[in-house]
Amino acid sequence: MTLENLKKYIDYSNKGNELDNLLDILYEHKKNVKNRLKMYEDNLMLLEKKIHFYEESRKPEKEQDLFRRFVEDHS
Repeated sequence: MTLENLKKYIDYSNKGNELDNLLDILYEHKKNVKNRLKMYEDNLMLLEKKIHFYEESRKPEKEQDLFRRFVEDHS
């Protein structure tokens, strides 16, 4: 949650009877968290692919030219 929204949230909480505004802030925060989570999941998937690629490259029977191997694996 942004500092600005946190301040608004505290103000609305202190005023009372501001449920709609509080919910708006929370829904916006939830959307932002989901977006960040998706970004982290995508990054994790890419990281796992890279780890797998390099682990496979360690095997003696694999092509040692990593660029060529990458192109072959992704064409």
